[in-house]
Amino acid sequence: MALKDNSISILEYHIQDDRMIIDILKQSKKQIYDHYLDYVSSKSTVFEEDKQKIVDLFTQKIKGPII
Repeated sequence: MALKDNSISILEYHIQDDRMIIDILKQSKKQIYDHYLDYVSSKSTVFEEDKQKIVDLFTQKIKGPII
């Protein structure tokens, strides 16, 4: 309830499938991104200088957290 009231999204990343699921608790807002790392590298709104950091984090080339 606290997470819902604060508009915090819960995410789930499936490493083997490279799939990101956002808002896993609310079916009406649930978003699924297949090939998530390709999405981050190309179409996402992530700042250009941060894209490689995210890819490296999700592929475990670096340990989190990242800023």
